[in-house]
Parts: sequence; C-alpha cells; structure tokens
Amino acid sequence: MIVYPGEFVPEHEFMDEAGVVHVVRDAMLGESWEHGPVVLSGADAVRCGEHDGVNGQCKNDTLDDENMSCPFPSPQPSPASGRGANESLREFHVNVVIHEFAHKLDMLNGAMNGFPPLHRGMSSERWAQSFTAAYADFCAKAERDMETALDPYGAESPAEFFAVTSEAFFERPMSCNGISGGVPATG
Repeated sequence: MIVYPGEFVPEHEFMDEAGVVHVVRDAMLGESWEHGPVVLSGADAVRCGEHDGVNGQCKNDTLDDENMSCPFPSPQPSPASGRGANESLREFHVNVVIHEFAHKLDMLNGAMNGFPPLHRGMSSERWAQSFTAAYADFCAKAERDMETALDPYGAESPAEFFAVTSEAFFERPMSCNGISGGVPATG
C-alpha cells in the first residue's frame, strides 16, 4: 500500500477504440493495481467512515462540502482502477479505502470483473445471475438519470459496480435493501 498525504497525480497511457494512444494525468484519491499496490490519498482515507453507517448521516456535523472530499471516478480507462478528485459526491458517502480494497478482492481470481472469489458453498451461478441482474438494473437507472442509493460511477463497469456496492454495504447497509437480486447477501 502506498499512502500519499493528499491527492496524487499519476500518469496513465491508454489506447482508444481508434488506436490512438492518450496520456492522462488526473488528480486521484485512490487506485488499485492488479499486480501492484493499493494507492490512497491519506487525507481522504481518514475521512472515510465519518457517517453513522445506518442512514448515512455524518457523525461530524462540522463537515461541509469544502471539508468533505469524496473520491470521484476518472473517466479515462487505465490499467488500474482509480478514483479521481474531480467533484464532491458527499451524498453517496464514498469510502475510498473500501472501494479500492474491494477491487483487490475482485482481482484475487484475475482481472477486475465484479466476480470475486466466493466462499465455499456459494453458488457461482447464483452470484452471476444476481449480480448481472442488479448491474443491468442499476445501469438502466443511471442511464435514465434516475436517483439511486449508489454512486453513479458503479455504471462504468461490473468491477466498479462491485466496488461501489461494497462501499454501500459497509457504509450504509440499509441502502442495499433495494438493490435488484440482493447481490451483497447472495449466497
């Protein structure tokens, strides 16, 4: 794990659909590498969990939008998962630590795809069916700009949906009740 005092600005190269290579430098709050470290903004990591975990109310009522920095996804694809610092998502109570470590769990059996290794006795088929249904439902709502209990960044990919759902499960478990298919509790 690498922890920077605050936001960090890595340089990522990626090739678009047309074969053009782009170099991107975006401020980030966290990222996870498949065969590498979790990288976090220490300032944002310590802000995680500042709400009560039940209804999302902030435990520290002195926080405001200027003092509550929340991770926001970088729109550019890269070989790593990363959450940038482009704007506040305070209403989603984003937890960069849970998010990035959810990616590490997801990567235990290969590339990030929203299908982490399951516990013994858990049905892979049931997980895949429930997860796929929940992801499709969430993406449809996000595409129509419907209000959801989850960070809209979850619509970027199944891997991001898994990480965003993990955040909600631990930070605001009651918000997971309406997720199609009951993904967090699927056994």
